[in-house]
Amino acid sequence: GWIDDVMAVPTEVNRSRRLEEQDKTLTSLKLILTDISSARPTLLALKDSKHLRQLSVQTGARDEGVGLLIHEALLPNASLQKLSLDLKECSDEGGARHLASLLQGVGRNLQEMALSLNAITENGAAIIAKGLAASKLRSFSIYATQLDLYDRSIGDAGAAHFAQVLSGGTQNLSAICIAQNSITNVGLSVLLDAIASNPRITSLDLHANAIDHAGVANIAAYLSSENSSHKSQTQAVDTSTASLGKPPSSPGIVRLVLDENRGIGSEGARSLALALCRNATLQVLSLRSCNIGEKGAERFATTLKENSTLRELVLCGNVNIGDNAVELMSRGLQGNRGLRRLDLSSCGIGDEGCAHLADAMATNSCLTHLSLHRNGISDGGVLALSQALTSNTTLSSLVLTDNQFTERGTNSL
Repeated sequence: GWIDDVMAVPTEVNRSRRLEEQDKTLTSLKLILTDISSARPTLLALKDSKHLRQLSVQTGARDEGVGLLIHEALLPNASLQKLSLDLKECSDEGGARHLASLLQGVGRNLQEMALSLNAITENGAAIIAKGLAASKLRSFSIYATQLDLYDRSIGDAGAAHFAQVLSGGTQNLSAICIAQNSITNVGLSVLLDAIASNPRITSLDLHANAIDHAGVANIAAYLSSENSSHKSQTQAVDTSTASLGKPPSSPGIVRLVLDENRGIGSEGARSLALALCRNATLQVLSLRSCNIGEKGAERFATTLKENSTLRELVLCGNVNIGDNAVELMSRGLQGNRGLRRLDLSSCGIGDEGCAHLADAMATNSCLTHLSLHRNGISDGGVLALSQALTSNTTLSSLVLTDNQFTERGTNSL
């Protein structure tokens, strides 16, 4: 885990001295900075760190020099592997240029970089994209930190700059996240075209953008085209040990996150569910708070019956799924041989739906994690689950917090 122990030291001089003293043991560090000029000694002390592997820097300072200082401090560092920068005031002209230079020149060991920026627009995206093209990163994320700053996010035009990088064939990049940046179906289409030409990309996160059901139809078409011979290629999958990663001869998206794109709705969910009946590569699908409703969730019943590749399905926050859809999904779970994690938190599930899930758990032999947090489950639903668990040998995590059951239900588990 990341630590912030250094922040307890009272002065910047002592902080930098302590960083030097801990260099042999300090591998993970989190810095929350309120003033860039006084933080300078602390950041520059990271130049020669030989053991620091993970660094998180967060600052709300309105200082154009923040990008330059971070560039100066981290460019010589050869040990860093994961870097997270939450910079509230890092603009297109200055900050983006320094971050791009950092991407190009930082140590060869850096594998993951996440940028949270609320002052970057299309112009800054173009600059950072050029730096990304020359980097050796495996994972890159860029967020707009405030959802209401639509005029200060990268938008479709910025997404196009990153698409150009992806289509050019990146050296190591396999995961990209462009979140909270007002990307619409237009930007999504450009990104999908780029990813289709780059077999290295396995993880795509576009949460909290402006993608609707029509955009998701394009994603579904892409997933359907990745592999149409699902059954023939998944029979040999070992569901007890399979890990996230592409099958050797099946390039394609393995992890897809579309959370909080509320325009997806039931129609978008149906498109994805149908595509997954043909797809043999996707292992994680997250549709948190996408307004998919009962009709959208029902379509995943067929997916669960026919797909044995999907390992994790997140549907939490879709408050109108309800018991009827869960009944159909439970039937799909009974014969499913692939899914490990299912999140149905805040999905409007009551005791009836819980009883159907209990029936599925009595025969399901692969699910290890089930979350039913914040639903309407009372003692009756918990008792049904408790009874099912007497014959289930695989479920190791069951989340029932923020429901309506009493001590009677608790004691039955």
